[in-house]
Amino acid sequence: MNNPLTRNTSSVIEQLDIKFAEFKKEFAAEMKSEFEEMKQIITEQRDTIMRMNDKLIQNESTIIVLQNSVSKLKENNELLKAKLENDIDQLESYSRRQCLRINGVEVVDGDESSEAVVKIVKTFLQKAEVTAPDNVIDRAHRIGRSFTVNGRKYRSIIVKFNNFRTRALFYKNRNKLDKKIRVRVDLTKRRYNMLKETLNIIDEKNLSNTYAFADINCRLKIVDKVSEEEFFFNTMEEAMCFLSQC
Repeated sequence: MNNPLTRNTSSVIEQLDIKFAEFKKEFAAEMKSEFEEMKQIITEQRDTIMRMNDKLIQNESTIIVLQNSVSKLKENNELLKAKLENDIDQLESYSRRQCLRINGVEVVDGDESSEAVVKIVKTFLQKAEVTAPDNVIDRAHRIGRSFTVNGRKYRSIIVKFNNFRTRALFYKNRNKLDKKIRVRVDLTKRRYNMLKETLNIIDEKNLSNTYAFADINCRLKIVDKVSEEEFFFNTMEEAMCFLSQC
């Protein structure tokens, strides 16, 4: 005979099993739905990330192209700048072909006027045995800062001649002047700095058979004493290329 309590307990367990099975089924269905939803979201996010990655790659390619274009523009700009500077320097140097600088000239009270400086230059012309008409000098004046040595004041002179022949002859005969007087061609700042740098490189490399100077036409020249090769240069790149072969 079945015990009533046992039958009731079995009935409750059966109902609980049914409820649990239903709950399990509902939970599984709900989880499946949420899983499908999450899967959809992940798929969409992945697609979005892939599209963004493709866009990023395109942008990177565009940036590289733009960077190359900018680099090319900078390179062209530097070339144009260098050419412009060289052209301006050429014009300025040409305008200085009639000029000479005279260094080591003492300053005496009252001789810094233009007229007094012209008389000093004419005296130098006579000492250099250069015969020239009175109007050979276009203008002459003191230039640069003065300096004092042993209580004596010195300041350079720049003179512009009316003809190239007299200038060339005076420059050729400059060694006939006092040793303290030094006659130099009137170089532009750019050419002066290039010549100075070239001479420093020659000293650093101890190139005893090589020397550099500016000729009568203000052109910069390097000479190899051994091969007697002469090389005119307008840029430091040209100078260094020649010196690397010495």
